[in-house]
Amino acid sequence: MIDLRRRTRGQAILMVTLALFALAGLLGLAVDLGWAYYVKKSAQSAADAAALGAAYQALAQVGETGTYTATNVTVQGSVAPCDLSGNLHNGCQYAQQNGFSHGGNGGRQDVTMLSGINSAPPTVPSISADYWVTVRVSETIPQLFSTLLGNSVALASARATGAVVPTVVNGSVILLNRANDPPPAGKKSSQGNDLQMGGGDQIIAPAGVVIASMATNAGTTNGNAHVVGPVTVLMPGNASAVGTNVRDLEDGPQFLDPMAGAGQPPLTGSVLPTYAVPTGQFSNGVFQLNPSTNTLGNPVPVSALPSGNYVAVTCPQAGGCSTGATANVASAQLTINTAVSFTSSAFGNYLFYGGLNLSRSTMNLGPGEYVMVGGGPNGSNGDLNADNNAYLHYTGGTGSAGAILILTGSSSSFNVSGGTVTGNSNGDLYPGLLAQINSNPLLVGLASAGSLAFGPVSLLAGSDQASAAVSGLDPANVTLPANLKPFGGVVLWQDQANSPLKYLSDGNIDTSCNDQSIDNPCTKTLANANSPGFTFQANPTAGLTGVVYQPRGAWISTQGGQNAGIQGAVQIISGAILMQGHGTISTTPPLIPLKRRVAALIE
Repeated sequence: MIDLRRRTRGQAILMVTLALFALAGLLGLAVDLGWAYYVKKSAQSAADAAALGAAYQALAQVGETGTYTATNVTVQGSVAPCDLSGNLHNGCQYAQQNGFSHGGNGGRQDVTMLSGINSAPPTVPSISADYWVTVRVSETIPQLFSTLLGNSVALASARATGAVVPTVVNGSVILLNRANDPPPAGKKSSQGNDLQMGGGDQIIAPAGVVIASMATNAGTTNGNAHVVGPVTVLMPGNASAVGTNVRDLEDGPQFLDPMAGAGQPPLTGSVLPTYAVPTGQFSNGVFQLNPSTNTLGNPVPVSALPSGNYVAVTCPQAGGCSTGATANVASAQLTINTAVSFTSSAFGNYLFYGGLNLSRSTMNLGPGEYVMVGGGPNGSNGDLNADNNAYLHYTGGTGSAGAILILTGSSSSFNVSGGTVTGNSNGDLYPGLLAQINSNPLLVGLASAGSLAFGPVSLLAGSDQASAAVSGLDPANVTLPANLKPFGGVVLWQDQANSPLKYLSDGNIDTSCNDQSIDNPCTKTLANANSPGFTFQANPTAGLTGVVYQPRGAWISTQGGQNAGIQGAVQIISGAILMQGHGTISTTPPLIPLKRRVAALIE
């Protein structure tokens, strides 16, 4: 008789042994693979932080308007271990803080970097970046249970690419004032009020209305005023008063002036000739001025006025102002009361001293920079005034460099020593302006007379009989100066110094005072408290095209009445907007959108 128990003896050992391999595989999946997945996720976090940190540091070093070169950022053209200098060192530190370093963890870790400028990274060839950095992070992981199956090590790796890229600034209307900012001078408004709408007012803003203030009255509406269209309003307040798509935007450092860090549009570095305008009236003719004798040269046709400094003069001798006459400075606002055209062979530069007034006249503007310097004594005349019968026409045509109107002046008296202007007590003169003023004694005299103070702006060319058709700067045009390209799309720029809040030269708000926060910045006193004001009405069919910029602390007032307001392809950036009832702000996106640099992960 066969003993079956003896024949099956030892089978349990064999089955257990075979089961151990399966169990090891399961444990390998649970333990080894799980740990490898965790390490990979950690490596990805380290790669993301390193790539973004290196890109942020590069942006901080170069800024909004600088050009990326191998001298101001670290360019690593071939894959290299993460023991690098400059902004890449900053990225290596971020990787280390996330637990990964080159040769770390007993030599099992590897962190490498590759970077470039003004090109597309190999990992994302579809995106052209000002600067990019690709980080690769890996770690060799000894296996436990998987070793029984022949897998002694595993490799966890991750890759990320950070870049500095230009991005479109969103928002049709962007209002910069914060909850603690003072209201517009002399207006029926209150602290922290960024948008005031009267009965019947409406805003149509396809890209949204953005309000920085978190005051409870940040957006105030009266009557049946409302915001309509596909709009997101980033503001507190009553949702029913401004539309249904309402959410809060915290009033904190993350809300930035879209032009923060960009500085101001630069003036030409060349000293321009000076042209005299008798009694400030362009209808009286224009003469080139001899700076050494203050005598008038040959007349210049008003149909082809060249780049230069334009100033009002008087000629006291018999015969008045004519070729050879001696000119004296006149503290008068320049007035265009006849058809004039400003032309240049390329991109022009035109500066108007004492303010510019347009009444029942036409001003044809070729591609260029048009700078209104001051608004007469104490700014009383205004930097720029264009009435309902004024025509501003851009003559450059489609595809040209565009034009920008710059409104500047002084917030205090000029300092003059030895016939030269050395600055002013607030030290807030527009960059590059002194070189032009000091090029001619008459301009120095005008500054000495206090006639270059900041003044308000009134642009009412919006009736059926008038228009303000000016196109903003086109950065793609080869004739636009390189230092103006960061201000592509801008058509009107108000000096950041013309604000009760203090700006730094780099275009950022000065927070060195008070509690050193963006909500309570440094302040200053303006000679004319109303000078940051801008009364604006743009023609519905032929208006300004581009970005209208005012600094924080400034404001726009729109005209009331049927069909009054701002209508056209404009993006508005200002401190606050005050609508006066039965007016409309209806914007469409500008043809050339405003962009700013950001550091972001693109892979």
